[in-house]
Amino acid sequence: MPRLCRSVLKSRRLRSCRLLVHTSCLDLNVSWKQIKLIKSFQAPLSSFPYKPLDSQRVTSIRVVILHKGSGNDAISCTIEHIQLGSRKYEALSYEWGQPSDDDLVIQIDGFGFKVRRNLFDALWHIRLPEEDRYVWIDAISINQDDLVERSEEVQKMGRIYRKASCVLVWVGLDAQRSDLAIDYFIQLAADARKREEDDPSRATSLQWKLLPVAKRQAIIAWLDRRYWKRLWIVQEIHLSQQLKIHCGKCILPGQDLYKVISAMLFDSMYDDSDASTAWNAEIKACAAVKLIGARMPKLPRCLSGWIQEFMASQCSEPIDVVFGLLGLCCDEDLSDNGKFNYAMTPAEVFRKVLELENTWLEDPGTFFYDFGNRLGLTRTDIVSIREEALSRRDNNYKEYASVL
Repeated sequence: MPRLCRSVLKSRRLRSCRLLVHTSCLDLNVSWKQIKLIKSFQAPLSSFPYKPLDSQRVTSIRVVILHKGSGNDAISCTIEHIQLGSRKYEALSYEWGQPSDDDLVIQIDGFGFKVRRNLFDALWHIRLPEEDRYVWIDAISINQDDLVERSEEVQKMGRIYRKASCVLVWVGLDAQRSDLAIDYFIQLAADARKREEDDPSRATSLQWKLLPVAKRQAIIAWLDRRYWKRLWIVQEIHLSQQLKIHCGKCILPGQDLYKVISAMLFDSMYDDSDASTAWNAEIKACAAVKLIGARMPKLPRCLSGWIQEFMASQCSEPIDVVFGLLGLCCDEDLSDNGKFNYAMTPAEVFRKVLELENTWLEDPGTFFYDFGNRLGLTRTDIVSIREEALSRRDNNYKEYASVL
C-alpha cells in the first residue's frame, strides 16, 4: 500500500477523503480498478493554477501531455503551451456528459484535477503504454472558469481541429455488442476496397442488409449512440485530417466508417425493394449516418446551412447551436473576429446571426422561428428582432443607394 494511503488510514481521516473505486464494468474486455483519494493532491480541486495564454499571439493554445501508462497506473498529465503549427498534436472528441458524484480525479502538473467519468474512461483507453501523447482536450486545455478565455478558445476550435494530426474519437465503453459492429465495419470496408479494385461499379454491392439480426442490432445501436448526437462533434469530425475511433478497447479507422456509410447511403438510393425499405430507413435515421452523410459536397457551407442541418443536435447551452458550428463556415474569419462571445445573450446571438445571414429575413417557412425557439426565445422576441433587422437592412440599402 502506498505511503500516502497508509498515512490517511493511520490518521483516521478516511471520512474527510472521498474514496472512489472506478470499475469499467461495461467494457467486457477490461478488468481493472482505479482508486483515488480526492484530497490527497497538492491543491484543492477547484483551484487548478492555469497559466494565462499568450494574449499577443492568437495561435497560442494548451496541449495536454498524457503520460504513458497502463493497467492500474494513475492517469498523469502535464500541460504545455504551444503555438498552432509549432508541433504535432492530436485532438480528442468525446461526449462531456453531466457533472455527477461519479466524477473522478487525475493528476495534472502534480495537482488534482476533477474530470467527468466519460473523459476519465477516454484518457485511460487512449493513453499509450510506451510513450507520451500530446492531445488537445477542451475540458482541460481551456480554463472553463474564465469566460473571456473560453470565448476566445471556442472561436479557435475550428483551426485547432483542422490542424490536429489526428482526431481521436471516444464513442464510449463497449456496450450492446459494439465489438460486433466495429469488426463488421472493418470487414465491410475491406470488401468495398476489394470490389473497387476489381470493378468500381460494384463497390457499393455490400450484403449488409442480409446480416444476422444480432449484428444488425449491434450496428444500429452503435451508429445511434449518444456521442453521435452531440452538436460539437459536427465540426470536430468534419474538420479532421484523420479520424481514429475508439470504443472500449476496439479501434476503427475513420476512413473505414466513412467508406461503409457512404456505400450504405449510395446503395439505399438504388434499392427500394420491400425487404430493404425498412432497413434503409433505420440506417438513415441513425445519428452517425446523418453526420457522415453531411460530409458530402451537397451541404451548404454557410452558417445558416449548418445550423439548419444540425439544429436538433444536443448541446448543454442553447447558444452553442451557433458557437459549435462557427468553425465550419466558408468565411474562415467568421469565428475568429470577435463577432460572437459567451457574454452574449441568446437574443444577441440571434440578432448577430440575422445580421450575417439576412436572407433568413425573407424566409417564408418555419425555420426562422424554429431557430429562435432553439435559442430559448419567445415568439414575441423573435418577431421583434426580425422587425429590427428588416428595418436596419432597409436603412442600409437606402444609405447605399444615396451614395450611388
